[in-house]
Amino acid sequence: MNDTITIVIPTYNRYIKLLRLLNYFRENRFPFAIKILDSSVDKSKPDDLQKLLQHEQVEYCEFDSDIGVFDKITSGLENINTPYTVFCADDDFIIPNGILACLDFLNENSDYVCACGKTFIFELNEENNLNWGLGDINAVSINNDNPGLRFYRHFSEYDMPTFYAVTRTGILKMVLKNSHGMTDDLRFGELLPTLLTVIHGKFKILETN
Repeated sequence: MNDTITIVIPTYNRYIKLLRLLNYFRENRFPFAIKILDSSVDKSKPDDLQKLLQHEQVEYCEFDSDIGVFDKITSGLENINTPYTVFCADDDFIIPNGILACLDFLNENSDYVCACGKTFIFELNEENNLNWGLGDINAVSINNDNPGLRFYRHFSEYDMPTFYAVTRTGILKMVLKNSHGMTDDLRFGELLPTLLTVIHGKFKILETN
């Protein structure tokens, strides 16, 4: 699957969490290509992280610490050639089988530009006990054939950015490029490319069993 999808991991000053995430992918035998976009202030890294960054499945890109979030993401996407891309925050985990399910769906449904599964949240409470459950992200599939109605549906019930779904890379590059420089506001900077994405095609939330 190395030539099918790239997992893009933006990170900033959180090497411990990045190490944890890369160890997770290592335990899953690095099932996909990984690209890391790092704009941390302190560039010194633990030895075990340095070793993982040199893995053949990992491409590590360093940026100035003052670069904007979407400048970093737009630049990081430029040389990605896999047909699909998915973003993964450095404190998240993506289940490989979930990615495969999304790829199967998108390959069979050309009118959809992105697909994702359900989100689960795990956290430690004050007693250091683990709480977990279905996440509070309640995004729904956007299946309408009309681009304007898809825009309205996603805007009126906005719950998550589409780029945390498996997305067709060409569309992702296009919407980020078209959004670049339109706003320096982080929230609208997330919203604009998301809305442009659903204009270009449908958005699928795969149900969990």
